[in-house]
Amino acid sequence: MTTIRFINGTAALADFLNGIHRDIDDQLDQRNINASGRLRASNRTEVFSTSADVVGNLFALDYWKKAGSGSAPGTDVSVDKLYQWALDKGLTSDQEEAARIGYFTHLKILKEGSFDHRAGNKNVYVQAIESAQSKVPELLREFLIDFRDPIADQFSKAFA
Repeated sequence: MTTIRFINGTAALADFLNGIHRDIDDQLDQRNINASGRLRASNRTEVFSTSADVVGNLFALDYWKKAGSGSAPGTDVSVDKLYQWALDKGLTSDQEEAARIGYFTHLKILKEGSFDHRAGNKNVYVQAIESAQSKVPELLREFLIDFRDPIADQFSKAFA
């Protein structure tokens, strides 16, 4: 099997981040975490370079921090948000029942934490990033290749 070569380190970084993005989206779907679809839809990557550096970012709504790992006891999750979650998740279509679910879920999280927290589940984003760590040396090699040709060219000019 041949190794895929990239045009440059920037392209390799974009591919690396897009792989993490795909992994996150897959985990959100597999673990049925994404009730409304807003969190998954907010996931995006960006890579840009200047003459001095290359920067890669992964963006998501701020509640990515709880995606899959849940909320610790004492977390004050809004009853309104939990009401909407019950509807989005399809737990009920009845508004009064959704309000009850939201209220009692709010109390449970305050007292004991959310289900994912109590189960010790891992954050989807952290898990995807940790899984990708083994690819970092290969990514760095792509950046080093970017420098090899210009350095060799300058060396040749200096000693020609």
